[in-house]
Order: sequence, then C-alpha cells, then structure tokens
Amino acid sequence: HEISINKTTSCEALARIRRQDGSLLSPGIFIPVAEETGLIKKIGEVVFEKVCRFLKNSEAIELGINKIHVNLSAVQCDDSQTSSLLINIIDKVDIDPKYITLEITESAVSSNKESLLENMNTLISRGFSFSLDDFGKGESNLMYIVELPVDSLKIDMDLSKSFFINSKAKVVVRSIVNMANMINLPIVSEGIESDFEVKQISKEEYEAKLNEATKQLTTQVADLLKEKEQLQQQNLLLRKDLDNVTQELRQANEPTEKSTEQFLAQQKMLTAQYTRDMTVAKL
Repeated sequence: HEISINKTTSCEALARIRRQDGSLLSPGIFIPVAEETGLIKKIGEVVFEKVCRFLKNSEAIELGINKIHVNLSAVQCDDSQTSSLLINIIDKVDIDPKYITLEITESAVSSNKESLLENMNTLISRGFSFSLDDFGKGESNLMYIVELPVDSLKIDMDLSKSFFINSKAKVVVRSIVNMANMINLPIVSEGIESDFEVKQISKEEYEAKLNEATKQLTTQVADLLKEKEQLQQQNLLLRKDLDNVTQELRQANEPTEKSTEQFLAQQKMLTAQYTRDMTVAKL
C-alpha cells in the first residue's frame, strides 16, 4: 500500500504448503528443510514462473499493481546461473521484468557477495529491481545499503510491530526512515495491517520527509547567504580596484595637463615676440 497516494500498488509472492486438513504449514518449518535438501532452488524457480504467468494472464497491471516482490534464497544468490535462468523465464513467458522486484536477505549477502553482485548487475541490466528484505533483523549491516544496488528497503516485521509498543524501537525505525529519505531509498514496512498502524506510519513518513525538506531548505538558505557574502566581498575588491585605476589615470594625466599649459604659455610668448618683431620690421 503506497501511503503517498493511498493505493495498493504492489504485492509479494509467498510460498505456502497446505496440509490435508486445509491448514497452512508455516514457511518457518518447510523452508529450512527445503534449503537443507536443495529443493529451495526448484521452489524459487516455480514461484518466479508462476508470478510471471500471473502478470501475463491476469488484470493485475491494469488494476494498478506495478510491482510483485519475489524472494531469492541464499542458494539462488550463490548460483551463478540464477540470472540466466530468470531471464530465460521472463523471455519464455514474455513479461516485462520492470514489474518484478527481487528480494534478498542479509543471509544471502553474507553467503557469497561476489556471486550475488554478478547476478544482481546482470538482472538489473535487463530491467529487474532489488529490495533488501528483513532490514533490522540479524546483523543489519549498513554497508549492505552502501554496496548493494538495491532500489528499496523492507523493514523487518518484528521491528515494524515493535514501533507501536516500544519506545526504543520507535527511535530505531525513525532513524531508518530518516536515513532512507536522505538517500532517496523507498521504504516498505512489513506487517502494517490496521488503519491505526497505517495512519501512524503515514505520520512518521510525512514528518520524516518534512524534516528532510526543512534541512535541505536550511542548507540552501545558508549557501545563498554565504554566496551573497562572497559577492559583497568581491564587489568591495572591485571597487578598490576601480578606485586604484582611477587614481592611476589621474596621475598619468597630470603631466599631460602641465605640458599643455606650458606649451600654450610658450606659444603665447612666441606669438607676442613675433608680433613685436613684425612691428619693428615695418618701422
């Protein structure tokens, strides 16, 4: 649910196993088994292809769903063939990968970062986007945000829920939101379900963006004042330079003015002398 427009714009594809009595088996039970037996890779492929076919054959995109999030297991991230496998599936189904966000967890990053980055860069070049899942759980290494080309950040469900009941969690979540806004990284808070929770998170998001906008405006004003001061100093220097040049020109013109006066005086004296001489000659 996108808070800014109050509309559901994305969803997440989750694998579930239904028991014979109709109840659902928790992924916390079957996912570790699938990882141990190696079946997790096949499950990931099946889920991804089902998502592609769902986007192709349903009206999800027309109804405003612009992203479906799909989890990548640590095994898939380690496999150098994962990117080519996923690309083959989207080509086969003929779906634009811009509608798919692949989610990676910290465990996947810590397993084999070099292989993960190769897969990520290849998939990003084809139009996929990535999200760092379960942030706030486990190590929560901030360098993952710096080093990985992720497009969004998903706050862990337990941390999101703790926000409403624990003052420390509230400070942590606010810090994460502020940090993400500063680097233009969209945030998804997992586990937000009730109207009350949505309103509270909306308020936090609004206040965080308002604070960031205020900081940016304050910085811009400070920069403008500094620039104004620099221009004033430059203006003073230019005035001093102009005064110096004017003084130099005046000093340079002074000898010329004196020479002109002397020339005129001499010319006047010669004229007078010539007049006297002519008068004597006539006599």
